[in-house]
Amino acid sequence: MSKNLRDDEREKKHLKTKERLYVGVFMLITIVQVCSSSVFLRSYTSVSEIRKFCPLNE
Repeated sequence: MSKNLRDDEREKKHLKTKERLYVGVFMLITIVQVCSSSVFLRSYTSVSEIRKFCPLNE
């Protein structure tokens, strides 16, 4: 009985570390997405600026 209880506690700890890992990965992905989207927006605005100055296909 006590062995099962100990295993349960170990499982809970394992789940907690897994949750932390998932949260960390999720935050990392979010940060990467935000950074890439801001870079994408910057490059997009620069492209639109270039198009303003030299209209290629009107």
